[in-house]
Amino acid sequence: MYDIELLNNAIITEPLTEDEKQLLVSNMTKVSYAKGERIIKTGEFVTHAVFINKGFVKIHSENKGKTVIFNIFGPGSFSGLALMIGLDKHDFDITALDDSTIFLIDIFILRNLIVQNGLFARSLVSYMNSTLMYYIHHNIVFLTQSNIHGRLANALLYLSQEVFYNNDFDLMLSRKELSQFCNISRENVIKVLYEFKSDGLIKLDGKRIYILNSEQLKRLADIC
Repeated sequence: MYDIELLNNAIITEPLTEDEKQLLVSNMTKVSYAKGERIIKTGEFVTHAVFINKGFVKIHSENKGKTVIFNIFGPGSFSGLALMIGLDKHDFDITALDDSTIFLIDIFILRNLIVQNGLFARSLVSYMNSTLMYYIHHNIVFLTQSNIHGRLANALLYLSQEVFYNNDFDLMLSRKELSQFCNISRENVIKVLYEFKSDGLIKLDGKRIYILNSEQLKRLADIC
């Protein structure tokens, strides 16, 4: 029997009846992925939704040799769901950032539950809208208007508040991946990180980052 406590307690599945939750469980597969292993590949047929039980994953895409990381998801979340519900093929990749355990849920069962349970459909739309709004805010507003300091400040705040839920966290992203997430060069990521450190905004300890002055980071994100 799977450990489905996290899935059962997810806000998105609250409107489901016990029978409907059991239907999800009986049509899912628990799979372990090593750090760096690809979970979803661009061009593959959409057959399963991705629910993260343990670990963190990134959604990314490559165009003309350039990789862009769109979002990062952690335990208790459906990764890339908004891009799976209505599509036949995946338009993006999902890769494990660390050793992860994933529930792959039959997408056709999920789609049928949307039709059968209106409250679940409403919960699903709300969830997908929230992730879509982040995509719009991060990728359209900040990445087109902010300078490198604002972009990195915004990224660190997002990771702290929406991914790791803590002011200190182990950064799963390499400096190169962080640059792909912020759409700035790796060299500038390193430069600005150390500027933030020198200014007392953050503390760096290997891959661990401590947010020391979130208010100043927010001001940088807002005005830059």
